[in-house]
Amino acid sequence: MKYINLIGVVTLAILNYSPASARASDIRPISEAHVEAASPGVVRIVCRQAGSDVLQVSRGGIIQTADTRRGEVILTTSHGLRDVSGTALEECWLYAPGGHRVDITSLTMPDRITEPGDDWAIIVTEEPFAPATVRLAPGRLSDLAQRDVPVAMLGPAARDRFCRLSHGVLNSDRIADLFTHDCRSRHGLSGTPLAVDTGDRLVIVALNIGRVLTLGSDIDSQGLALGLGGELGLTLEQAIGSVTNSRAGD
Repeated sequence: MKYINLIGVVTLAILNYSPASARASDIRPISEAHVEAASPGVVRIVCRQAGSDVLQVSRGGIIQTADTRRGEVILTTSHGLRDVSGTALEECWLYAPGGHRVDITSLTMPDRITEPGDDWAIIVTEEPFAPATVRLAPGRLSDLAQRDVPVAMLGPAARDRFCRLSHGVLNSDRIADLFTHDCRSRHGLSGTPLAVDTGDRLVIVALNIGRVLTLGSDIDSQGLALGLGGELGLTLEQAIGSVTNSRAGD
């Protein structure tokens, strides 16, 4: 099998990142109204390759934080912020809701991508977006065994509410939050969030990180997604705390 990155992004958000488990018994068919309401919470991320005019594009999800936030937390993939050698690109920015450019100055991600579980990044902006900005809640699937779970891919360029998330044959003890999916994806959509519908809202449970090719008598292609557990989950919790926790003198 060959792992292929398609430069693309994420969406997610929560008030305090203690991700409530999204049990399979709670998950419902994806509401079109919920997908429409959540999709503006996905932003476009752009990086310029060093010494050239070549731009690479991905997506990222705005994470819900307290109303007194000092900045925004955005979850995306790591490969969209690196060159082909894996070196972090120095000139990256995102387009906030409303279309204005925000330079990326605070970024946390693994030192290198050695396996798909390393393909995540967390951006923290210096200032918050408008109060009415759509922010989305993250969570974790608690009992997705080998069964498929209905999910939606979010974002103005990527809406697909008729797809499934599964552990498939790629899951392992080392990367317990690695999934396959059959959402429509293409170049520029890495980091796009995948969400389940719990009835009253969508909960982001994974981000699209690329596609995997299975080479055999036939060539098959499946989407690859990373769940919000492990080091990613802990770092996300810290990032949310960094923009929401009160400090003396604030």
